[in-house]
Amino acid sequence: MTLTVNGEQYTTAAATIRALLDELNVDDDRVIVLLNDVPVAQKLWLTAELAAADRLELLEFVGGG
Repeated sequence: MTLTVNGEQYTTAAATIRALLDELNVDDDRVIVLLNDVPVAQKLWLTAELAAADRLELLEFVGGG
């Protein structure tokens, strides 16, 4: 299926947010996930299912000084 991830088209077979994050090698401790503009709690990533044309924003925390 094709999703929009951070504004870019992305094709995946991942069925859940968790599977997609694993595929993208995303660090769980440094990211917030918005699915169709709605924040998804980390405890729901394993069960939150993805559908074709979903829009995901992966917001990563970056430290600095």
